[in-house]
Amino acid sequence: MSGITKTSGATAMRDEFLVEAERFVSFVNNAPSPFHAVDQVRKKLLKENFVELKEKSRWDSSTVKPFGIHVVKLIKEA
Repeated sequence: MSGITKTSGATAMRDEFLVEAERFVSFVNNAPSPFHAVDQVRKKLLKENFVELKEKSRWDSSTVKPFGIHVVKLIKEA
């Protein structure tokens, strides 16, 4: 019986690994450059209710909350 459990556990672990590998490949395919990769991560964080703070904006207690989840958008000037 323990052999079946080990095999089932190994199969489940392999399946989980394959799912994560497919997610990673999808991410890389949607992010052909570092700029695109950062944008993909930013979009995911915003979907998870992170609050975007602009680098050059004034931050105060109405925008930055203790224990809040924030992502800072840096503004590159030419």
